[in-house]
Amino acid sequence: MRKIIVLLALLLLFSLPVSAQNEGKIFVWLRIGESVTIDTYTIKVVDVDKDFTKALIQVYRYGLLYRMGTISFNEGLMVDDIQIYLQDSFKSEIYPAVLLEIDVPYFKARETLVLKNKQIEVIKANESYAELNLGYTNVTLSKERPYYRDKNFEIKLNPLNYLFREYIYKDQSGYIIYKGISNGKALLVVKNETYELSKGERTYVDDVTLLTLLDFDENRALVRLDLVNATYLTIKELPYFEGFIAEHEKVRLSKLYELEVSDFIDENQVEVTLYKAGNIVEKKVLSTDNPYLVYYPLAIKFKYGFEGVENNLAYFIVFVDEDALKEEEANVTLPIVNIKVDLPEKVHLGETVPLNLVITNIGNAPAENLEMLIFTDDMKYRTFSPLLSPNATITANSTVTIEKKNQSITIELLYDHDGKTYRRIIEHKFYVLDPEITFSAKLNLPDNATLGVPFNATVTYTVYTSYPSSFVLTIEGEGITYLSSPTMIAGSPSEGTFTVEIVPVKTGNLTLKLESPFPKKQLLDTATISVYQSKKVQIVEKIVEKYINCENTTQNITTPTTPTIQCPNETKIVYTPVEKIVEKEVLPIGKASLIAIISLLLGIVIGSLLLGEKLKNILERA
Repeated sequence: MRKIIVLLALLLLFSLPVSAQNEGKIFVWLRIGESVTIDTYTIKVVDVDKDFTKALIQVYRYGLLYRMGTISFNEGLMVDDIQIYLQDSFKSEIYPAVLLEIDVPYFKARETLVLKNKQIEVIKANESYAELNLGYTNVTLSKERPYYRDKNFEIKLNPLNYLFREYIYKDQSGYIIYKGISNGKALLVVKNETYELSKGERTYVDDVTLLTLLDFDENRALVRLDLVNATYLTIKELPYFEGFIAEHEKVRLSKLYELEVSDFIDENQVEVTLYKAGNIVEKKVLSTDNPYLVYYPLAIKFKYGFEGVENNLAYFIVFVDEDALKEEEANVTLPIVNIKVDLPEKVHLGETVPLNLVITNIGNAPAENLEMLIFTDDMKYRTFSPLLSPNATITANSTVTIEKKNQSITIELLYDHDGKTYRRIIEHKFYVLDPEITFSAKLNLPDNATLGVPFNATVTYTVYTSYPSSFVLTIEGEGITYLSSPTMIAGSPSEGTFTVEIVPVKTGNLTLKLESPFPKKQLLDTATISVYQSKKVQIVEKIVEKYINCENTTQNITTPTTPTIQCPNETKIVYTPVEKIVEKEVLPIGKASLIAIISLLLGIVIGSLLLGEKLKNILERA
């Protein structure tokens, strides 16, 4: 039956504007005997089969029985313009119920909806706005804020600019039919009613739908429909708990009870652990074929799993006997330490995010020796408090740097009471985005260096991110070793310099690289330095000795009247080693160096020849 209803609805979409479709929706859990009232209609669950796959429905109008029918997961029930479907069931003695989907065309202003014992009044409404009174609070929905959720309801507005705006061609069948021009006006037929309109004129075709004629000629008319004093809403009544729980995540259901997905086996089965006052009271594998865990006063249903890239998630529905739960928690004297973690879901690799924690004892006994440990891959933070009284609160503020793509954080609480130790663990997984970081960096080296002699490499950098972050710079190269760390870790955005003392252990032209390995691996700059070899050489000194050779000459005593005998000078050249040793830099021989060496050798040869000729002349004169 439901398939037939859906097929008919799809066929009608080609001829009906939005106003003729059922865009108002209610999802509500009903036990046998409970009902929903919409305008003049009351929809009641009379009975449910033993497998909770069918429900007997009665529809009352103005207090009188109007229709009756059976719905199932495959068959719905249509009553006038209301469609009723069976969406889900909860087979448990704690809360035996079925989930109905009730579709209506719209929700009108000043209309009151009654969902069991809860009321919703539509105060004001149009196609893009709704103001609601929930009995305990007022809610305003608009294009800018179309969503609201609390512990009782989830409400979503479906805002539109208009319902319908199209050209209608003459005699074309549809929700609006254009019949041509009469007395200078366009003739339009809506639901067997004929309207004569001038350009720009408007009229109501029912109590909530306004028709406007925008333009027309002999062949066609441009019309627009607007929803006035009504709105499109999806209203969902919530169970005690409904939603996803990540693998290894622990969710507090009440002061006493917590639920954890201890193992995600696959999308059809998970292992769950139920805690009471921090102690395990139930552990069970739930599947889509066997989805229930019942521990009075709680009943838990596993719906399905989702195996994600970042997290494995399981969807649960939980109902409780609320009166029994309140009574149980009122008679228990225990410290119940609750922790609120303020962390973003989406972060960038390398980003430094604030970690703000609020720890509150919501129990009725003191927690003693409270210790909190925060881990990523190792312990990041630790705090200790000797006593946390009931209703007392402490805060802890720290930061976490996102160091890898699958970054998570674990928060562990330990505390004592009445000789027992209680432990609570919270794990938070981040959705890590690629870094958005801009680098400008320069590696500065001296022109050359000597083998084994240290030199300084200086880096100047500017780095920018639109969020607080950390980054790493490092200098790498072959043929070198370091006297100081070649790596610098700093925050972003920032700018500055850092210097690394380097010792070359290889001669030649060495290339050094400036890189950033984190958060985004990239080569920022390169530089080359020439390294010379150190060599010990012996320097000799030329010593020139001169003496007078007067052999075969008679020496007379010189008197003022007697001229002095002139003896020829004889020069003797002697090369004597110098004792000191000096360091001489030996450059790698390049083309220019080779030319210089050849020129030097030629100079020595020519000089030797000239010196030999001079000595020969001296000896001949002697």
